[in-house]
Amino acid sequence: MGDATSLLEKWLSASEFLVIGKKVSRVDSLEKALGKALFTEDYYIDYFLGNALYVKQVLSTHPHARLKSISLPEHLRSKDVKLFTARDIPGENQVGYALPDQPLLAEGKVRYHGEVVALVASMDMDEALRAVEEIRVEYEPLPYILDPLEAMNRNDILIHEEAGSNIAFKTRVRRGDVEEGFSRAHVIVENEYRLHHQEHAYLETEAALAIPGIEGGVTIIGGLQYPHLGQRIVARVLGLPLSKVKIVAPYIGGGFGGKDDEGPLTCAKAALVAYLTGKPALLIYSREESIKVHPKREAAIIRYKSGADADGRLTAIDVTIIHDTGAYANRGPFILWRATMHASGPYVVPNARVDGYAVYTNKVYQGSFRGFGNLSIQFAVERQMDQLAERLGLDPVEFRLRNIVREGSYTITGQLLDHSVGVADALVKVANACRWRERRREIEEFNKHSERIKKGIGVAVAWHGISTSRGVPDWSNAYVKIEQDGSVTLYTGIVEIGQGSPSSAHVQIVCELLGVTPDRVRVVYGTTDAPDAGATACS
Repeated sequence: MGDATSLLEKWLSASEFLVIGKKVSRVDSLEKALGKALFTEDYYIDYFLGNALYVKQVLSTHPHARLKSISLPEHLRSKDVKLFTARDIPGENQVGYALPDQPLLAEGKVRYHGEVVALVASMDMDEALRAVEEIRVEYEPLPYILDPLEAMNRNDILIHEEAGSNIAFKTRVRRGDVEEGFSRAHVIVENEYRLHHQEHAYLETEAALAIPGIEGGVTIIGGLQYPHLGQRIVARVLGLPLSKVKIVAPYIGGGFGGKDDEGPLTCAKAALVAYLTGKPALLIYSREESIKVHPKREAAIIRYKSGADADGRLTAIDVTIIHDTGAYANRGPFILWRATMHASGPYVVPNARVDGYAVYTNKVYQGSFRGFGNLSIQFAVERQMDQLAERLGLDPVEFRLRNIVREGSYTITGQLLDHSVGVADALVKVANACRWRERRREIEEFNKHSERIKKGIGVAVAWHGISTSRGVPDWSNAYVKIEQDGSVTLYTGIVEIGQGSPSSAHVQIVCELLGVTPDRVRVVYGTTDAPDAGATACS
């Protein structure tokens, strides 16, 4: 393998690229420009309009309550409106990601306002919409908790009784002697940071069109970022083997992580209706449903204490991270783990104590969002660095450069950074390019003479461990088929969500290695017919 790799490197260095680096049009650009690109709803409109059940979700009106009964009024039954609850699920009513704590449809009780308690379906869209308003759901309200700090310290109100606590997951990092580190500090800064949930607000809301197969299986066209995960969840819910579930991700109108979480569940709900009725079924969220139902960026409370010596070197940090994980854990443990491991920022810290808590509350649960747990902690880190620099009378850039990781540095988790650590060089180049020191002096002078208008300039540095963290291993997967006429078909499970990798980058790689032109290459992507390439996420 080493010899092959070295030969390839020599060839690449000696050869001029045929396609890579040249001007190449995106394969999907013309379709999108002409309005011919098909999104999930377009397949319904073009092929199934009037011939598919329209599915709507019945959402909980309580943040915490026991489900006593769900019933369909007689006048709706006579109009052939169909009702589906947890009791109708033929397989397992379990879609939890990190922990097995989440049903597809609420069972026994609801845990947040907006949780899906039932599905209704009708060939008539207006009847389905009317049914959502007229379904009879009987609740027994329970005390609820919305504050994660309160939830941590109460066992009389439990979001998940079987857990015995409202703490879903804990993380910790220990390095060196924190007390000794603070004793050597010339300045200590201690703050509490609070960050709120954030909504993805993608242009296309969640949607899935499920089509029952002639052999007892089901095909789902849906907006999701990982077809093979959707396949596994649908198969589990329906009690089917994977071979009888096919997922196809069409063009997707934005995801940002949210459709990696909610997309598979949307597919499972549409598939449930199609499988039980034997008819195609479309589920498309309204904007209100989307905001109520799908996971958000984590809300966080971060207590951060950091110290630095008189020379401007960090001596210790003591950090507590509390994530409001909401009603279900979902990706919360992995999001918390990433925040914990990044708690020092890209700086050398010899002594560190970091504790993380993912806490259940009666709110919509947290989930994947660009940055995956890292944005909130980096915000806290950089505020600490600014305040330490100010207390020490140091330039914020200079203070960062004194502490920034370099080749040979160790992280707080003990990882040796043994190659390619260029963040210090990048910071210097950015500071020089923006005339950092001159601009600071100019702004300070301006602010001295201006009462109504104030200017400012700031700097921040962050790091981000690529891929999906400790949640799952990372891999890539594809295969290439050369047809008899010399044209090529590439198969990969990666989804095209705007990044251009399967629709353009992969085409260029195939052209480069096989010596064919882009018009001779077809890419089959975003489907379980292609090999599992993991989630299209995490940059």
